[in-house]
Amino acid sequence: MIRRLIGPFVVFLLVSLTAVVAHFFASREEAALRLSTSNLESAKGIIRIGLDAYAGYAPIRSKDFRNRLLKNGYRLELIDDQGDYAQRVEALANGSLELAVFTVDSFVLNGLKENYPGSIIAVLSESTGSDGIVSAAPQVTDLDALKQETDLRIAYTPDSPSEHFLKAIAADFGMQDQLTKNRSNKRPVTGSEDALKALKKGDADIAVLWEPELSKAKADTKLNYLIGSESTRGLIVDVLVASTETLNDHPEKAEAILEAYFQQLIDYRKDRAAFIKALADDAGTQKNVAEQIAQGIAWKGYEANAAIWLGTAQNELSAEGYRLYNSIERTVSILIETGDFSRNMLPQQDPRSLIFERPLRNIGASKSLSAGNTSDTAADLLSHDFSPLSPDMWQRLPKVGTLKLRPISFRSGTNELSDAGIEAITQMIDSLRNYPDFRVIVSGHTNSRGDPEANRELSRTRANRVVDYIHRKFAVDANRLLAVGHGSDQPLSRNAGESFRAHQNRLARVEFSFVRDSL
Repeated sequence: MIRRLIGPFVVFLLVSLTAVVAHFFASREEAALRLSTSNLESAKGIIRIGLDAYAGYAPIRSKDFRNRLLKNGYRLELIDDQGDYAQRVEALANGSLELAVFTVDSFVLNGLKENYPGSIIAVLSESTGSDGIVSAAPQVTDLDALKQETDLRIAYTPDSPSEHFLKAIAADFGMQDQLTKNRSNKRPVTGSEDALKALKKGDADIAVLWEPELSKAKADTKLNYLIGSESTRGLIVDVLVASTETLNDHPEKAEAILEAYFQQLIDYRKDRAAFIKALADDAGTQKNVAEQIAQGIAWKGYEANAAIWLGTAQNELSAEGYRLYNSIERTVSILIETGDFSRNMLPQQDPRSLIFERPLRNIGASKSLSAGNTSDTAADLLSHDFSPLSPDMWQRLPKVGTLKLRPISFRSGTNELSDAGIEAITQMIDSLRNYPDFRVIVSGHTNSRGDPEANRELSRTRANRVVDYIHRKFAVDANRLLAVGHGSDQPLSRNAGESFRAHQNRLARVEFSFVRDSL
């Protein structure tokens, strides 16, 4: 009986197999025919980019950018994760994204979880005024006034560039206790709009905002604008990251994206009206609002990337020729100071481990990309010129805040800088680079021992010595700096449990305060 069944079964299998094979070859023939008789013949593949709705990424979302890639054979897929940086890093790691956009801080912080599954290949833009800190507390008109408060409620958006801005201000101005470490005063919200609502409803005293809410807050006479990203450099920087797999197996995809992006920026610079329209369409807003948004973002073209940010240009470079390196280094320092990192967690503790400049170099031969504008200056950020001011004019400049105190020491009883004092000044110079548009008041102070008038003279000569050293050593415009001596007239409060000697030693100090150059 079994033998009788085997014959028909074998025949059935043979017929079925023949049908499957025939269908397979027919499908392949049909696919080949489809390929040869459609634009699929020139298709090179799909490029998937992870991003969010931030206005700085509008050029990537534009139809013109998509069409440039189509012309080059690539279909673009944009994956909006609504600012979930951890998910974005994971997608790079598992291969579901070829590229993704990040702020430097979000990649440094979140990339660690996946052992940094990609490298930065270009800087896309920088915030130049689209983020800021606003106060509803009438007594808080500057950052020094904020230092005196310990229980103010702060509305901010976690895991966002605005939170990093808050961390940076806390680290640079010595306000970790007020802004980042005190959990009881935190008021997490889900965006800038909610932060402004919390401020106006009285649910928060301080808010970290971005556009367009920031402009609305600045126009409200009941609110005090403390500081914004227009005053900083290299802090909130948007970068393009390509996955390690893409850079290794398909580097041409990264190069195609870069070339299309930089060419798109060139076209927008040539036609400002078209750019503002694209920005307005992207944000679903009016053109006047788009103009406002554009003023707070500086997009970076090919030349700015090559000459300033990644340093691939062949011409002679200034000290600022590797600004991306400096931005990563500063980010790591902020994350350590605010407790997110216990130490430098970068591979080999080197910012270069997160940068890959080869795609930028490879597209550098394109003459059309050189038609762009750097939208940056290659000059050292310390070389900004300031006009001279009279003592009365200095007095009228609005105060911003005093930088975190660094112990600038002198040889005992003299105005001669010690080696440790020179090192402290060198560290302070980074802050002057990070906030290049502020003028600086250098204030000398002494302890309470000795003759008050002699103390004032000693503090003044010490402040002058610091100003002179900064001017000569780092070529900072002398008109940017003002030396003043207070002697023992402005003592610091004695800490609980602090000895008299320790307190007296802390009183002898040199402080750096920023003022706005608003005259």
